[in-house]
Amino acid sequence: MRDSIAFLFRKPHERTRAVAGASDLYISFNVNDKWSEPKNLGSLINTDANEYGPFFSPDNKYLFFVRHDGKKGDIYWVDLNVINALKPKA
Repeated sequence: MRDSIAFLFRKPHERTRAVAGASDLYISFNVNDKWSEPKNLGSLINTDANEYGPFFSPDNKYLFFVRHDGKKGDIYWVDLNVINALKPKA
């Protein structure tokens, strides 16, 4: 992630647009001053619940996010290598 800027955001589930608030996390990378097409972060991170509030740890080693299933929510994290695997090849 050091050689590019990443932009994380959420958008409604592709499969359940009718569910209010249901969202997945996506990422877009800025490489050579061009933003890549947004990529869904995949099933390791996104579920049928509502994922939101993504942020990188200060040392850029982890991605933290919130998952809420409508009844309870919690904070989750993944190693940033999961995100780096989605980065477009230069």
